[in-house]
Amino acid sequence: MSRHLTKDLSSENDREYIGMVVNHVIKKFNFPRSYYDDFVSEACIGYLQALENYDPETKVPFHHYAFHRVRGAVLDGARRMNDLSPKMYRNLKAYSALNDIRDHELQTHIDGGEKLKSKHESLRNILSYVHKGGLIFRLTEAASQVQLEELESETLTPDLALDRKSEALKLRKVLDELPEKYQQIIHMYYFEDKTFTECGECLGISKSWVSRLHHMAIEAIRDAWAMAEESSEGRK
Repeated sequence: MSRHLTKDLSSENDREYIGMVVNHVIKKFNFPRSYYDDFVSEACIGYLQALENYDPETKVPFHHYAFHRVRGAVLDGARRMNDLSPKMYRNLKAYSALNDIRDHELQTHIDGGEKLKSKHESLRNILSYVHKGGLIFRLTEAASQVQLEELESETLTPDLALDRKSEALKLRKVLDELPEKYQQIIHMYYFEDKTFTECGECLGISKSWVSRLHHMAIEAIRDAWAMAEESSEGRK
């Protein structure tokens, strides 16, 4: 059955859903309640974009399809705020990238008509998502030179400082060996602080294609990181 939604968001069901997503973000990042109305405005943009792209023939419930897009719009709006601490900004940036990964994977399943076939397959997807999340947070920290600041901190033991430095060098080696198109996306998003839209404008491609390239780059980093880990274990 086709889902009919009002583009002016006059439906009480639509407004309640948007409010739910906004409250989720506010609670997740401990934002002041005074940000609620601004976040609702951002969420409405994401909601309408989801509405424009939603295909009821996929049989995927609209609110399930729209969640990552609405949340992503709120996160993008939050990152534009001027009073964020450096740590909060890094967390929002990483969480935005991870949210895009989830949205991309959902769209891939929808486009391919795929369904999870077993609990084991579902678990594999969850573990893969967690691994990608860890890499995204490493990239965000590396770009902000957090690791360098921590290495200079007197609170780190010599062994821990050496481990952190080794990890940073390993990540740099992995990035340097990526195909050029992946390096461009990673460098612009994480190290030049551009949005996916801005990356697309620089490269002459759409935001959705940037999102796809970002997802493929993170998977390539995940695979290369796993090989580096195996190589390190083999030398011990």
